[in-house]
Amino acid sequence: MRRVLAVGAGPEQLHPIRIAKAAGLEVAAVDRDPAAPGFALADISRPIDVADKAAVIAFARDLGVEAVLPAPIGRFLTTVAAVNAALGLRGIQPDAGAACADKRLAHGILSAAGVPVAAQAAIDGPEQLAAAVAAVGVPCVVKPTFGSGSRGVALCATADEVEAVAASGHIGPGEAWLVEAALQGTEYGVDAAIYAGVFTGLLVREKVMTPAPSRQELTYIHPARVPHEASAALAAVEGAARAIGLTDCLINADVMVDAAGRASLIEISGRAPGNNITTRIYPAIHGDDLITAALKALETGKPLPHPGEGRPVVFAFLPTPPGRVLSVGATPDTPGLLDIEVRLRPGDVLDVLRTGTDAMARGWLMATGRDSEEALANSRKALAALEIEIERL
Repeated sequence: MRRVLAVGAGPEQLHPIRIAKAAGLEVAAVDRDPAAPGFALADISRPIDVADKAAVIAFARDLGVEAVLPAPIGRFLTTVAAVNAALGLRGIQPDAGAACADKRLAHGILSAAGVPVAAQAAIDGPEQLAAAVAAVGVPCVVKPTFGSGSRGVALCATADEVEAVAASGHIGPGEAWLVEAALQGTEYGVDAAIYAGVFTGLLVREKVMTPAPSRQELTYIHPARVPHEASAALAAVEGAARAIGLTDCLINADVMVDAAGRASLIEISGRAPGNNITTRIYPAIHGDDLITAALKALETGKPLPHPGEGRPVVFAFLPTPPGRVLSVGATPDTPGLLDIEVRLRPGDVLDVLRTGTDAMARGWLMATGRDSEEALANSRKALAALEIEIERL
């Protein structure tokens, strides 16, 4: 393998492009933005809208690309799959790519295959919300059919909260939205791979979430503190991956495990996990690079080896409350702190932490310990020692 394609050249693709270049591969990149940062790293660049599958396929065919770079972004998966199918490449294929991009389609496939999922109703505008909620019940989750990163997700505990969402303009007329019964239990992020037909579990991250009505991760805990729940989550993801038909790709999924140990699939996508997981968490736990391993699997056609459990690591976003930042103290020197990045500056005005974008704007830290509990305790010590003065507005 000598030439690979980056479908998209935005910030999420920078790490895969760098990894491919470091491996001696030639990178061709497409993005509709002529100023996309990945163009400066790629060997060959072309400003093409990645939604234009025919144009991307023609570009890839002319160059003779031999693989599409795995990247931690899901909205281009249908184009990635189209390129793989058109050029006969290993990787996610069109039917699976379509299911990963459309939560309603995925729900139907998983339900038919017997994979546990939440009750769901589709709506096309706020006037349909009340009937959908009556069908699935409360508490419920209102979310867009297409999208990721917790954008647009609202958790409603009561009918009054549903009415408030309907009246708020949160749902625009003519937009495709879903109403799902809110699953109860502990949420897990599962990162895995399926190459040469072999499913390999990589990480099962126990999550600590923001309070309702938002559903954004605040903390990842590895390894998960309840092993049988982690095993159930991993089994649910393998069942979902095979039902959707994922092939030769990395997998990122969310699972809820209830008090009885029953795992239900929330979402699944045939892509690399988010940038923090790919660039920071996975290397901190396993000591190597996930994109490198995926590229090797694409080249050789062999399964991704199981990396083992790795070391305990807790990744925590800074749970800074909304308001104006007045001051930011020095970096704490606390036990087990592996890394920290504070992105706040005096004068910044913070909204309520609702989405991944809000979390990244604040910053994050990673801590380790002899086990998950100690790593979590060390992360809390570091957060407590970090002095950030906020003026409430």
